[in-house]
Amino acid sequence: MKTTTITLLTLLLSSSLFAQNKSNDSFDANAGYYADAFDVEWTMPKGMTDMNTRESMTVRQGYRLVHTNSPVLRSEDGGCVLMYGSEPLFISDDLAKLFEEGKNLTRKLHGAQDPDAIDPAGNNDNEHRLRMSSELGVIYGYRDEMARPIPGKTFSLDEHISVLPEKTARKWFNADSVFVYDLPVDDPYQGIYNHCTGVVITKKGRTGFALKLYFTDEGKKNEKRYMQSLRKTIWYRDTDWKYDRENDKQAIRKYSK
Repeated sequence: MKTTTITLLTLLLSSSLFAQNKSNDSFDANAGYYADAFDVEWTMPKGMTDMNTRESMTVRQGYRLVHTNSPVLRSEDGGCVLMYGSEPLFISDDLAKLFEEGKNLTRKLHGAQDPDAIDPAGNNDNEHRLRMSSELGVIYGYRDEMARPIPGKTFSLDEHISVLPEKTARKWFNADSVFVYDLPVDDPYQGIYNHCTGVVITKKGRTGFALKLYFTDEGKKNEKRYMQSLRKTIWYRDTDWKYDRENDKQAIRKYSK
């Protein structure tokens, strides 16, 4: 029965991600998609070049948690690679209800301390914290090889992240919150990018964005400059936006060519 429950949740999640999948990894295609589907404007950061590729990065060697990224940009000086999460950091109300039902079923069948039951069900208000908790929990030994919480271990996310001032979040992205955190790297990207900073941008009721900045040793010294280059490159438009699944599908078809 447990296998059946996990499989059901996996299928629900997979079907959602498949519906949102974009095969065109260019910056321009992604910018067009987010403008049309989520009413968010993207601008190419200054000094960055589009690598027109997709990268799947393991959070920790030997663990199954992988984040897939596109577009992927490289700074002209080679000191930084900027990766955008390839899927919207967004959970519709309908999908959140399915997640809640699945989580309740798991708890009923296997108890609240089952590894698949400990995390709250994902919704658009908590998805960004669940994402960061999974990454950092894996790195610091609070989650198992499948990125599930280890019963009896309590991970304090707030001890590992910084939150930019609200004024900065609004000035830089017209966002509500911006979270910044270090991600130790045990498998350097391309053998030289051995430092990583995660950035998560959120706004109530809207899609969030998960960015990763990878640095060489020299690039890490200029981290502040690279961070500042992100200002106003993601911008939430001031509209009464509501998620429309059909509009999302149309945008996917339009920008997947």
